[in-house]
Amino acid sequence: MANHTKSDTSGYVFTMDSEGLQKFVSEKEGALSFIEQLRGGAKSRWPYAQVRGVILALIKEPEHRVYQAYEIPGGEYTVLRARRLPEDGKWILREEDLGPPSPDKATAPGRCHRPNYPLCYCSTKREITLSELDAKLGENFVIAEFRFKQEITILPVGELDYYRRTGETYLGSAINKSKEPYDNILEKPNAVLAQLIDAFIADEFIKRATTDTDYRITSAFATLVLNESEGSNQIDTL
Repeated sequence: MANHTKSDTSGYVFTMDSEGLQKFVSEKEGALSFIEQLRGGAKSRWPYAQVRGVILALIKEPEHRVYQAYEIPGGEYTVLRARRLPEDGKWILREEDLGPPSPDKATAPGRCHRPNYPLCYCSTKREITLSELDAKLGENFVIAEFRFKQEITILPVGELDYYRRTGETYLGSAINKSKEPYDNILEKPNAVLAQLIDAFIADEFIKRATTDTDYRITSAFATLVLNESEGSNQIDTL
């Protein structure tokens, strides 16, 4: 089921079928091994499919699925999207310039999309949009604000880690009993593994990409979560 080979660059490399991989990462030592390899550069060296397989194994166990979705009524959720102006004094004139790239230009994994399947990325805070663009003094930007008219379903990433540190959830009192699922998770004997995986995924989403392979982990995670939801369970935003 599993073959272990020594690697000088990334510790142990494990080759196993999906059942063996799932069993291996169900224990803290196994999950830590893969997380350390991915953080150590394996996400850039491994094929995208292999990264995706590891992420699936990490989040597949029910005990590790710490992500809860929220239904937000139409007209109550606003997101922002910033774009650097192409040159001083030149304004963005087309709505599509504020949207996602065309499929032919999205050839590498993005923060939330797989290659050739682009998504539109937005933020809830103005400073986050500028931070993601590495904004500098003297540069010019346009920030567009979008309000959803219809009801949407959102799934905050890293909310368990946020709750563990602050005692609050991202949406706070706006969502009744939003803290209850996390209290139940933290009371379990193996809660440390769920916390570890959640914090790892959250850290990857926060990082700013410098190469085409830096988004492989978040791309794989988002693809898995978004594609497994259907109908009334469909996730609209992460």
